[in-house]
Amino acid sequence: MAATKVTLRRKPLSDNMESLYLDFYPAFRNPDTGKLTRREFLNIKVYSTAKTEQIYYTDDKGNELSKIVPIYHDLKKDEKGNPIQKRVSLNELQKRHNREQEQFAENIRLKRQTNVNEGDYNFISKKAIKSDFLAFFMDIAESKNLSNKATWISAYKQLFEYTGGKLFSKEIGIEFCENYKKHLEDKVSLKQNTKVSYFIKLKIAIKDADKKGFVKSGTYADVEEIGMKEEDTNIEFLTLDELAILKNIPCSNELYKQAALFSASVGLRRSDCIAFSWGDIKSGNDGLYIDFSQQKTAGILHAPLNETALSILGERKADNVKPFGELLKTKWATQDKELHKWVKDAGIHKKITFHCFRHSYAVALISKGTDIFTVSKMLGHKSVMTTVKNYAKVMNKDKKKAVDNINF
Repeated sequence: MAATKVTLRRKPLSDNMESLYLDFYPAFRNPDTGKLTRREFLNIKVYSTAKTEQIYYTDDKGNELSKIVPIYHDLKKDEKGNPIQKRVSLNELQKRHNREQEQFAENIRLKRQTNVNEGDYNFISKKAIKSDFLAFFMDIAESKNLSNKATWISAYKQLFEYTGGKLFSKEIGIEFCENYKKHLEDKVSLKQNTKVSYFIKLKIAIKDADKKGFVKSGTYADVEEIGMKEEDTNIEFLTLDELAILKNIPCSNELYKQAALFSASVGLRRSDCIAFSWGDIKSGNDGLYIDFSQQKTAGILHAPLNETALSILGERKADNVKPFGELLKTKWATQDKELHKWVKDAGIHKKITFHCFRHSYAVALISKGTDIFTVSKMLGHKSVMTTVKNYAKVMNKDKKKAVDNINF
């Protein structure tokens, strides 16, 4: 019998998405049922450039069915006279998503090819999957919101790489966690806080698995004290004087400049600056404010707009218009280069990223005496501890100034 070849294929979905799946040919027998198996769907979706639509029809038995079909140009034909399918262009975020997900799917394909070459078909067995901790971890990752999901998927990839794609619930315990911790500590390609983030997510998954009886009862209590130390990082920010200088320095990407200064006035992340629309700006007793769901945490942010922010936005437009939405058409790497030149032209010698403008907003609030709980709410942090951790050094400096003023 010919060796089974594993091929990565795509299935059209609605809303111009595609589902990635593995095709096995010749088919192999499912170890649970004995039936021939040709496909494994990966639960990985990518954006499609092919324009499609969902149509509904009735089959010969009277069943109401639907299918995804291509949309063709009415007049355009190829050199053979066949109709040409309509295409859509992808923005930079969508392209990056596709690259990451396609590489992830390819890694799984390579693993599955090794599995079938070795005659190991447990990856398709429901009985085996029930004890598959990697599958359990992936289910948690898939349940997260879009931005948070990306970090969970990255943590999954690291766990997948370490285990070779095979990790059963019975293996989870002190020894495994200690060994995985050592593996992360030895990864020179990862930043320390990234390592910590990956390890924390493993422990979150173990805690959830313990609650649901997926691992031996008491497993989380055994590993709870195993931890990794975060790196003591210094946040970089711009002073109000430096922001005033930047405001008067030209930038090759004027829209990016306005978005960055808007972030420093309101505290939005870059993803949120791009995502919010005029419809998210409401009017209240205290003036105008942004009220919308954040991209990273999905938490609702209530951000007041000051005079600087309003002057940057200019005249109000239709509710569906995104003031900085056009930034999606430019690569983030290109935007960052333009930022570095803009900051350099202003004579500011700091390593500034877009996120530093959000830090600048927070530091300005703290420096003006705003209490940390209010700062936390204005930044949209889920926990005040996140705010304290990020801005502890700034707060400590303010404490020193306060103490120095108590002289009699």
